[in-house]
Amino acid sequence: MIPKARRSILLGALLGGALIPAAAPAATLPEVLPLGRDANGERCTAARNWQQLTAGIGFAGDQGHSVTCGGVAAARAQGYLDGGDAITRVEDAACGAATTVTLAGLGTATARQCLDPRLGIAVVDLNLEHRGKRIHAAAAATALAPLEALLRVALVGETAPGTDARPTPSIDVAKLAPVPVSAGTGSGDGGLRPEVALVQGLTLIHAGRHVEASRLLNDAISESASAPVLVQAELRLNAGLADSNIRQFDAARGHFALAKVLIAGAPPSDARANLEQQASVYTALDALNRQRPREALSALDSAAAGSGAPLTDPTTLSQLNQPARRGVATDVASSIQLAGLLIEARGQWARSLARLSLGELAPARAALAAGADATRQLQRSVRPEAIGWLRAGLERQQGRILARGGDIDGAVAAFDCAIITLQAGRVPASARCLFTDAPDRDLGRPAGPTVIAETQLERAALQARRPGGDRSALLKEYGAAIDTLAAESSSSGSAPPALAGYLDLLIATAAPEAPDAFFRALQTVGEPAVAREFARLQSVVASDASVRSDLRDRDELEREVIRLRYQINAAAPGDPAIAALEAQRTAAEAARTAVNTRLLGSRIGAVDDKPVEMARLRQVLRPGEAYLKLAEVGGSLYGIAIAGDTARMFKSALPASEVNALAQRVLATARSYDDPVRGRRVRAFAVADAARLFDAITGPARDLVLGAQALVFDPVGDLRNLPMAILVTDPASVTAYAASKKKFDYTGIAFLASRSQLSTALSPRSLVVTRERQGGEIAPKPFLGLGENARATDDSAAADRTVQLGQSCRVRYGEWATIQNGNDPISARELTIAADALGVPGAPSITGPAFTDVALLRAAAAGELAQYQVLHFATHGLPATPFPGHPDCAGGLPPALVTTLLPPPAGGAAGEIADGLLSFDDVARLRLNANLVFLSACETAAGISTAQGRLAGQEDSSPSLDGLVRAFLAANARSVVATAWRVPDSKETNDLIGAFYRSGRSNGIADSLAIAQRTIIAQPNFSHPYFWGAFFVVGDGARPLLTAAPTGAGR
Repeated sequence: MIPKARRSILLGALLGGALIPAAAPAATLPEVLPLGRDANGERCTAARNWQQLTAGIGFAGDQGHSVTCGGVAAARAQGYLDGGDAITRVEDAACGAATTVTLAGLGTATARQCLDPRLGIAVVDLNLEHRGKRIHAAAAATALAPLEALLRVALVGETAPGTDARPTPSIDVAKLAPVPVSAGTGSGDGGLRPEVALVQGLTLIHAGRHVEASRLLNDAISESASAPVLVQAELRLNAGLADSNIRQFDAARGHFALAKVLIAGAPPSDARANLEQQASVYTALDALNRQRPREALSALDSAAAGSGAPLTDPTTLSQLNQPARRGVATDVASSIQLAGLLIEARGQWARSLARLSLGELAPARAALAAGADATRQLQRSVRPEAIGWLRAGLERQQGRILARGGDIDGAVAAFDCAIITLQAGRVPASARCLFTDAPDRDLGRPAGPTVIAETQLERAALQARRPGGDRSALLKEYGAAIDTLAAESSSSGSAPPALAGYLDLLIATAAPEAPDAFFRALQTVGEPAVAREFARLQSVVASDASVRSDLRDRDELEREVIRLRYQINAAAPGDPAIAALEAQRTAAEAARTAVNTRLLGSRIGAVDDKPVEMARLRQVLRPGEAYLKLAEVGGSLYGIAIAGDTARMFKSALPASEVNALAQRVLATARSYDDPVRGRRVRAFAVADAARLFDAITGPARDLVLGAQALVFDPVGDLRNLPMAILVTDPASVTAYAASKKKFDYTGIAFLASRSQLSTALSPRSLVVTRERQGGEIAPKPFLGLGENARATDDSAAADRTVQLGQSCRVRYGEWATIQNGNDPISARELTIAADALGVPGAPSITGPAFTDVALLRAAAAGELAQYQVLHFATHGLPATPFPGHPDCAGGLPPALVTTLLPPPAGGAAGEIADGLLSFDDVARLRLNANLVFLSACETAAGISTAQGRLAGQEDSSPSLDGLVRAFLAANARSVVATAWRVPDSKETNDLIGAFYRSGRSNGIADSLAIAQRTIIAQPNFSHPYFWGAFFVVGDGARPLLTAAPTGAGR
């Protein structure tokens, strides 16, 4: 045992100086506390700030706090509290004159408006005396009330306001002298501080909200260039873990590799050694996520071999170095011991998972016991909520081990222990649990709904293994967990494996409500890339204050409904409190319905993936139209086809991996490829594979799908990159083709495009919202063409100036111009062909030097783009693309359309520089009112143009179609036509586009595309899917191109 004095010295060396006197009530402040809402209605929290490292001795209670406020988007730093000798220095020249003010509950203070050097924004700067110590705090004017609440909690022991509280500020900012003009204006947003992101990111990971954690931590990385090198490394490690948890393994490995480089480049220290251990354990967790248990064990053995110094990273300490009860802050174990215990517990948990996956029960039990022992030691010194996730994880692992050994009753009991822990219930000493709680122990707050629901699903799967169980009770248990997942505001980005048991049970039952439950369950299955795009677009769209407010309210109401459900279920039969709880739940559900109705009319609907009821989807499906929804769960492919009053659930006869492999083979033969001698070529199309794939994804619903005149496809996995039109429906046509000698004549093949109108939905809700809000003002002009970007000029004066691409990519203009000029622009002649075919010759267009991202954003802001029903882009498309080896482009290039690149002016503002890309975020910010956006670009949905593809080390790439397409839907395009691969610059492509627009004068969008594709299929020399199959419709394919007869050509 390290002596108490020595423990204090170690803490001081590792954590920095005292920010608030240890004797003050602030010593007992929790790690994170709610401060109510700011003046904008955003929720604010205070998080302990471990970033201000100074000399001296300090415990967790001695540190300051950062104030962050935010809703759907990542929280932004809006204020802080520090004190003692770690006071942030604000120069008088950056401030207005000081004024004496009275703070409610605190007394007098001096206040002034300043440009704060720490936040980079205008703040109200406060200085006051407390117990003989100088206290300094600052916050944006909108966050003054939460800051004052923090001061009262820290200095006089007042109870923290709740999440929904709306404190009132004591200060009238209008009476303070303004910031001097000479001080500037600052960045305006406060940035995302690394220490806040680390705490919030880990909290989200432990709550099972991995998509949000990934977005938050990756955003923080892009803003942490000035942070200490080990802080940057730890951000990378945690971002890597979050990305691994959502199966973004390439991104995770990239983060881990960069973190290890940063760690290796730091001077030798205990902190460096400790982060090396953390990196090894996180590498093991990543290997487990990739189902490579032996690789995980190797990483854990490496960590054990080098464990001369335990983990002492600031984030772990910020989670752990908390008093278990008030008044014991100076009696906690040393930070090194606590952090070492945490990494030991987590490492042993990972080791147990790896051993169990290899079928090695005895080693799995031994590792679990070692992890539990380390956690029990932690439990003596830390808050329960800081390690509740760890306790619950170990209890779940205990249940899995018992189940593998055949003890289902014991396994269910272990999962009950995990659920009690996650719900912040007290585990009595009599329970069969790994951990128990003393009667006087403060249990903290419940875990997030996602991790609770996933635990309930796994428990229900164990219940299903009991012979002779009550099926109706089991379905109810499963359904309650699904309701929780469905109500959660953000997808976890993956499907809990235990969900497969529920889906199998629903398929097996004949209950009439089974299809509705099955459809709802499938909608809770997320895909990581899609979930991240939803999250990103929501943050862009939510820049609208009213939308942001409604999203925040819906999030809180959903959590309230979940909380009340748990309370009702936990109440004893006959408890008089049940009636009051039921009334509260009814009121919360009614309020949630009202919020959802308001959101229906906003742009958020197109980027909202929350489940909808099957009855609501049926209301918007047209006669003769079917909806096919697919999802991947536990390695299997599940689907449901809905048409009229009929719904058919199924599980594909092929595993998901084989379905994806089939999709890849079919796609590879539909696309072209580069032959080093003969140039661009096409392979014989995989007709038999295309027929087998159609059977695999329709199963017993095949006849229902084929009987539909129009089909809306909601795909999953690699099917997202494959246009449904090229699938083959008739085995007889496959047999005839096999017997034919004309292997490049496909006129006799029964392609799905030959019989159905096809469109793709991004989600059931997206289709429902698009069709339910079809009223409103109609754009008065028919057609606008955009494209044929001008080549970048060779401007030697601007060659070394920086061009900002996206959030975290900065390149030299000269370098970027060379890359841009590696592609020949798509000819604007295509725009003329389209306009003439639609019957609007002479329609306006934006091309050449005028076709810049800056010009388009200005036109959209002025309402000019919203004047057109159809927007046709003829330009190259670019998915999210890595920029290997570039030190200032760690985040890669964003998804974008290529526009004209102009030389950046000297000292030009970032928003005024035409960077050559209309990015994912730019598109989402456009204000459109379009029936159709036509992206006749080079692989706008799934491909990549030549120069950027070579930059990425690949000729073709296949991310999901949802990026730019989803962004255009968020911008209020009701449908988008996009391309899945590089289309030929040929007469046949122009003929297809012309036929599409001619048909569009009198037909719907999906029908017009099918007609155009059939004209090309009928030509033997061009019947290969390469020539016609790349185009597909996303959104409302039943909508006409022109909903009314606009006046004139729209000039």
